[in-house]
Amino acid sequence: MEKMLNALIIGSPQDDLALLDDCLNEHKERTVKIDYSESVQAQDGPAETPPYDIVFIDMDIHGVKALEDLRAINGSSSDLPVIILSSKEKESAAMQALNKGAKDYILKENISRELLLSSIRHSVKRTEIEHELRDAKKIKSKFISMISHELRTPLTAVKESVRILEEHLSAGLSSDQLEIVSLARRNIEKLEKIVSDMLDFQKIEAGELNIEKVTFDLLEIVENARRVVLPLADEKGLKLVIEKSGDIPLFEFDRDRIEQVVFNLLDNAIKYSDRGIITILLKHDGNTVIVSVSDDGAGIGPDYQDVVFQDFEQIEDLNDRKSGGTGLGLAICREIIECHGGRIWVDSSEGMGSRFSFLLPLVERRRH
Repeated sequence: MEKMLNALIIGSPQDDLALLDDCLNEHKERTVKIDYSESVQAQDGPAETPPYDIVFIDMDIHGVKALEDLRAINGSSSDLPVIILSSKEKESAAMQALNKGAKDYILKENISRELLLSSIRHSVKRTEIEHELRDAKKIKSKFISMISHELRTPLTAVKESVRILEEHLSAGLSSDQLEIVSLARRNIEKLEKIVSDMLDFQKIEAGELNIEKVTFDLLEIVENARRVVLPLADEKGLKLVIEKSGDIPLFEFDRDRIEQVVFNLLDNAIKYSDRGIITILLKHDGNTVIVSVSDDGAGIGPDYQDVVFQDFEQIEDLNDRKSGGTGLGLAICREIIECHGGRIWVDSSEGMGSRFSFLLPLVERRRH
């Protein structure tokens, strides 16, 4: 015999209570224990004491506020499956309740044993899946944090050894040996970026990505990022051009984080381009500044243009290109820009290149 199904019914009038009672007690697979409450506030204690498997709230009587009250009483009641009971006239309010955490709603005009039990199964199963997803997310975040920190120390040691070879022992190396050392340095830099991305992602998952705004020159940030990636562009015969549309005023933003975004966009443009020009355009448009990075690369189809900003998605997966990385770069860019109150997007066509753009609200320099 399965465990008892504990149900809490809040606020339904007597006729509806009788109907629910009849339906639930026709459930032959397990015994149903039903508790009634006139309101959320009438609960003697948290709705999880005793632990309920399901809660029904009458939307006609209490409206959406009943769901908010239940959340406040339970604390962790997002884990508690809630089904809304509603008349046809209040269906729009019932649908709003779904956005506030309810798992399902049933119209009283259509209620039946089959519909009720189906809704219970659906709601309980959905809650179980949400539990599993949260647990998996915690494990993933812990794993990423552990791996990132474990890699940093040996990576730093290897990087220092390669630096010593390049700066102090290069005179005794042949050209082939120097190329090997240079290759080692470039691959170490790639690994450093992977570790950095993983650490940033872990901060984002934990809600700990700090944004420290200071007054700075955005053009200087773009020029710095261009200088960093210029050797990579030169290796592939790509030209990097900076253009401006209007004067770009000094304004407040997190210098390091915005430079990280520009670097990521330039790095991707170089990675997925084999020819042509990469253009960085800065545009002052009213109360915003827009930065765009355009390339003549393979481009991205319309079905994938939102996907690239999701965690662990890689552009090479979409174009059958193999360039390495974690697939976190653009997701981190999105988070940084959104933390500034801006947005980031891509305009692209397959075979026609891509233009990645981000918009920042203009918070002008404070006057002293």
